[in-house]
Amino acid sequence: MTKTEAMIMARAQRDLAETINRLAQDDPTWNRFLTRMPRYRYFYIKGCKDEFFWTTETVRHNGKPRYISGIYKYVKTRKTLKLTNERYHAKRQDAKARALKLKQEATS
Repeated sequence: MTKTEAMIMARAQRDLAETINRLAQDDPTWNRFLTRMPRYRYFYIKGCKDEFFWTTETVRHNGKPRYISGIYKYVKTRKTLKLTNERYHAKRQDAKARALKLKQEATS
C-alpha cells in the first residue's frame, strides 16, 4: 500500500467514524445499537429462577463510572426476568457484597 492509499484509507475510516457518531447523537435507536451490556456475574438460589447479580465492568451513571448490583426477578406470567433493586457502586467489591447480601436476605 502506497502512502497516498494509506492516507485515503485513514481519511475514509475517520469520515465513517464521524458519520456513525453523528447518527448515534441524533438518533437514540442508533445509540442503543452501538452500546453493549456490561459483563456481569450472579448468584442464584437452588430451585429459584431469580438472579442476584453484579456487573464486572463499569457503566456510566451521572457521568461517573459505576458498577451495578440488583435482582433479576422471574416473572412467571411473562416467563421473563425483570430488573429490580438496582443500585450503583463505586467499587466492584461493594456491588458483589450487596448481591450476596440480597441473596442471603432472600434465603432467610
